[in-house]
Amino acid sequence: MTNPVAEEEKNTSSVTMRRDILESIAKGYLSELKHVITEIDIDNMVYGAELITNEQANRFLTDYFNGDVYYYTAYNIHNLVRPEISFLCLRVF
Repeated sequence: MTNPVAEEEKNTSSVTMRRDILESIAKGYLSELKHVITEIDIDNMVYGAELITNEQANRFLTDYFNGDVYYYTAYNIHNLVRPEISFLCLRVF
């Protein structure tokens, strides 16, 4: 959600995480859940984002090695590029 380039982008040099978008998402999330979310949840929001990003990158890479049978791919090495894009987005943390 925070990457300014399309998911099909092959040029990873333009990949980044827009911190302002991330902060807006977090503020919206927290404003709606302020009565049910715990301090532990809040303390682990960044960790959760990192964890799910790593998980998704591993799933893309696994699919690449399995012959791209699960995720749609727009080009031959799409599922090989996706993990790199995922990890580049984590640079903000």
